Amino acid sequence: MNKLLDYVQERKKLFWFLTMFFIAFTGCFMFPLSKYLNNFTDYFIYVMYIIYIGLLLVGIIKNNLIAVYLLTLLFTTVGIGIRYLIEYGEVFVSENFNLLNILTFIIIYPASITLYYYLFIKIIPVKKDLKTDK
Repeated sequence: MNKLLDYVQERKKLFWFLTMFFIAFTGCFMFPLSKYLNNFTDYFIYVMYIIYIGLLLVGIIKNNLIAVYLLTLLFTTVGIGIRYLIEYGEVFVSENFNLLNILTFIIIYPASITLYYYLFIKIIPVKKDLKTDK
């Protein structure tokens, strides 16, 4: 895992862009979760995606839970905003964009990514000489 984190750290700008793009993309096309998580396979893929994003954020952001949460919240909101612009004027706007769906997605998605980020930086041993200061 340390080799992966070193690789991410060496290409920090690229992985920062890709990770934030993935977060916004998910905010756009997986909203609302209730329509996309229908069986065990969907949940499994969703959790694996969140674990992957959390791991990438370990290599990008050094031990800062607040920054991880706020960045994921920001880019999730951007993704939901893009989804709203795409569906503007359609029937699905009234179905998908109710307060419960929006709050559920905005709370669960960034919080779960932040949780896995926390687990990676606290529980799994990471080499101390990881280049996370650059």
